[in-house]
Amino acid sequence: MSVRAGLVGLPLLTLYSAAKYALEGFSEALAYELAPLNIGVKLIEPSGGVSGTDLGKRLGTERAQTTSLVDYDEFIACTNAAYAKRMATAGEVAQVLYEAATDSTGRLRYFCGEDTDDLLKSKRDMPDEKFIEFMRSRFQLRDDI
Repeated sequence: MSVRAGLVGLPLLTLYSAAKYALEGFSEALAYELAPLNIGVKLIEPSGGVSGTDLGKRLGTERAQTTSLVDYDEFIACTNAAYAKRMATAGEVAQVLYEAATDSTGRLRYFCGEDTDDLLKSKRDMPDEKFIEFMRSRFQLRDDI
């Protein structure tokens, strides 16, 4: 299981994004290697995390919590509020898992949850500078925080 953080670096999820990027590369390379053996690889990619699971709760409540970085407080509050709006539900993920397991295709990536398509399309279609502006806007981050 991957997540959108494996395709787009997300604020406050630096190490998590790095691990998911590694999982993306590993899974894609493995898919090429196993295809001649008729073994498929599937990546399920929920947006933001999964609400209703321990992981989703931990990511939502433990993300960058510290009292020593008060300059970061507004950034953390804005970012956490944006994440709370964009969680895939466990039911959505279960449906996509079932689809991936039963569709008999060689498809590698399955997306679920809100806003994944426009985020990925924006990253693909925009120059880096515009995409950074887009992400700051999406997370309601001002230039001075």
